[in-house]
Amino acid sequence: MATPRIEKTSIWKNTLAEKTPDDHKAEREKLRNAFRSLRENTTHLVSRISSTLPELTQHDISHLDALWETASLIVGENFEISPLEGFVLGCSFLLHDSALCFEAFENGKEGLRCTTQWKDAYADLKDNNFLTDDIEIQNQADFLALRNLHAQQAEKLLSHKWKDESTGNELYLLDDQGLRIHLGMLIGQIASSHHWNIEAIISAFNSQKNVPTGYPTEWRIDPVKIACILRCADAAHLDNERAPDFLHALLKRNGISLKHWIAQNRLAKVDIDQSDLNKTTLLFTSNIDFEEKDSDAWFVAYDAICLLDKEIKECNALLERRMNKTFQVTKVKGVESPEALSSFIKANHWTPCSAQVYIGNVERVIKNLGGHMLYGEGTDSLGIVLRETIQNARDSINARYTFDSSFDGSIVVKLEQDLDSTWLIIEDNGIGMSKRVLTGPLLDFGTSFWTSSLVQNEFPGLRSSRFKSIGKFGIGFYSVFMIAAQVVIVSKSYTDGLSNAHQLKFNNGFSLRPILTQG
Repeated sequence: MATPRIEKTSIWKNTLAEKTPDDHKAEREKLRNAFRSLRENTTHLVSRISSTLPELTQHDISHLDALWETASLIVGENFEISPLEGFVLGCSFLLHDSALCFEAFENGKEGLRCTTQWKDAYADLKDNNFLTDDIEIQNQADFLALRNLHAQQAEKLLSHKWKDESTGNELYLLDDQGLRIHLGMLIGQIASSHHWNIEAIISAFNSQKNVPTGYPTEWRIDPVKIACILRCADAAHLDNERAPDFLHALLKRNGISLKHWIAQNRLAKVDIDQSDLNKTTLLFTSNIDFEEKDSDAWFVAYDAICLLDKEIKECNALLERRMNKTFQVTKVKGVESPEALSSFIKANHWTPCSAQVYIGNVERVIKNLGGHMLYGEGTDSLGIVLRETIQNARDSINARYTFDSSFDGSIVVKLEQDLDSTWLIIEDNGIGMSKRVLTGPLLDFGTSFWTSSLVQNEFPGLRSSRFKSIGKFGIGFYSVFMIAAQVVIVSKSYTDGLSNAHQLKFNNGFSLRPILTQG
């Protein structure tokens, strides 16, 4: 299958394109043919995304091909990429979003709905949504589960088998068995990594990958480099190709999906800022002005462009440390403020600005709303603290019963005296809190961990179980500051060892900046 759009890019020309003379013509041709075959097969798979998730912007083959263009723009014409790296990169482009459809999962829709992630999403929607129609709730759960699982499933796509019902033959996306066996896992991991944070990439891909037998040694692969290119290229594809005019008119969207469609429909193709003589700056402009009624969509575009700038800076910092080399592009123009970006992403008769609703004295608000103003003056402060902390401990134990019904739950309450202080200690052996929970939902005033999205990542299956928490509002913990001059929380997930425990310390009563230590 011809790929003229891809073949015009610098990455293709530097890696998989035909060369004269070419000392490794046969090896390069094998990679080129394998990629084209994978692309043809993937085209059919991603064509199913629009029918599965019609509210999404375009995730068809045009999006996957466009990543060659955005990647080439960002890395520059002289960025070193070996032919094997070009092949792995191209394959990861194809796979990274391909699992956003039922057909990417074993047993299709039924298989997806058997996953813990779908069951958790369904339970969450059932409890915390205005929807009453069960079919609509199931469809929304499909959307959430696919968004949650597609990166993870991308890792498995090259080993996934589809059966031809007419012949009984097993079919794979990547026909070349040798490349599938020896590079399939790496390609899948890199494709999956577009949803990881940058620290996870460093942890997972901490060394080079040597070439499979039959390829030149100098074609070695740096997975970190390829993963960085993928995440930046994907973040940079923001334009009206993702939200075509006629399709936008055909499909009536609403809510956040509509905002994303409007945001991308208004944007022109990203380019290098020609006023930058060093050609290190990306520039986004709008083809259509954003009206006042489209202000939310304008800020969707602003946030996406700021995210791209962040990705580029993080990846360049990582590449600088690893290989003393960065992409040609180092920044995106206008991200320093909405006012600055509005010079290029135009607003008609209104002005994007940095004004935001905020609380000037967060510490005072939390002290008041989490203390006597909530529970009342003259109340039994110690009794309130005991009630709230024991309720939290009870919730933690009941949550652990969901995964380990045979364990013996216990709550211990004791007083200890040292030289000049009395310590109230409440201990439980429940499900525990990881570092992410200690520094996230616990400190997010008014947010309960049990109803947060993080619970589905930390403890898959808990949301869809019979577990119901007593604590619901995420403010009970703050009652401890009514009686305590010093507060220390020590915790870990019940599945971790003691070395994974963390301490969160409030050494002088309530503070917006507690101290975190490990051990």
